[in-house]
Amino acid sequence: MSKKKRYHHVDLGFNYRMTNMQAAIGLAQMERLDVILEKRNMQMDFYFEQLKDIQGFEVRSFEGWCDPVHWLMTITLDGNYNRDDFLILVKVYFFVYSETVHEASYHILPALLQLDSLDWLVSFPSLSSQ
Repeated sequence: MSKKKRYHHVDLGFNYRMTNMQAAIGLAQMERLDVILEKRNMQMDFYFEQLKDIQGFEVRSFEGWCDPVHWLMTITLDGNYNRDDFLILVKVYFFVYSETVHEASYHILPALLQLDSLDWLVSFPSLSSQ
């Protein structure tokens, strides 16, 4: 990751390191994985329902064979929306952490060309619809 720019990865790679504490928490979460995944699916259903009919919003879709694990909600905004204003609105008025997934500098990666305006909303087990 770049030391100058947050979430800007300069090299592709994997990081599988974890502390003993992280491993213990992960193991405890595996014991309640069904509950966590059910809660995340409910959150995603809520997001999909609330956003599905808004002009200029595109929520991701899944193939029938896919059983996604929702750890974040991605949306694509069309040109009628200012991405930065939208991110501020979501944080300030709805208290939901949101951030761009791919910054404009990623345009040099051909596989990510269509993702320049992709934004995300968080999903975690204690998130409520309030």
